Amino acid sequence: MIRINLLPVRQARQREFGKQQLLIGALIILIELVLLFVIYSRQNDQLEQIQGHVRVAENRVQELERQNQELTTLRQQLNQLQQTADVLAELEAHRAGPVQVLDEFKRILNPPVDELERITQEEQGWATSWDPTQVWINSFNESDRRLSFEGRAMSNDDVAEFHLRLRMSPYFSNVRILNVTAGSDAALGRIYTFRMEARVNYGLGDEQG
Repeated sequence: MIRINLLPVRQARQREFGKQQLLIGALIILIELVLLFVIYSRQNDQLEQIQGHVRVAENRVQELERQNQELTTLRQQLNQLQQTADVLAELEAHRAGPVQVLDEFKRILNPPVDELERITQEEQGWATSWDPTQVWINSFNESDRRLSFEGRAMSNDDVAEFHLRLRMSPYFSNVRILNVTAGSDAALGRIYTFRMEARVNYGLGDEQG
């Protein structure tokens, strides 16, 4: 009887089967990697889009906050200017002295209306580039030709310029700064509160009238 050794054939088939299994396993791993890459890419794109929307929203919020801060500041300044206007209106209503004195006080708290007035102010030693809206008066009292008033300013320089203008005016004398206190305001930031007093030269207004 002839005997045939089939062992090499079986081993060859097993090796071929093993190669197929490895190939299939490698193919499956490759497919999984491709799928994972596609999923990651899509999620990454979505994440970038979301982050972009968040940045746009944050910028919008910052812009709205800035606009709100500007609006608050403008409202605060308007209120302060209105306070000064109310004080001047009250002074005029009570006729605390000649009209010339009141007009002089208004002139001190306003920029020059024309070139002639600007030159006049410069001759008086005033800083014509100064912004009078940086100072506003909160209270104003007059008794026996003695004025006392309180106000606020954006800086010490503003207080100094206001004091200088009063001293250089012929309608006021013995102008004194009683105190200046630094503080802060939610809308305006650093602010200075001051108190002053001066003697009013009503006679000068009567003589010129």
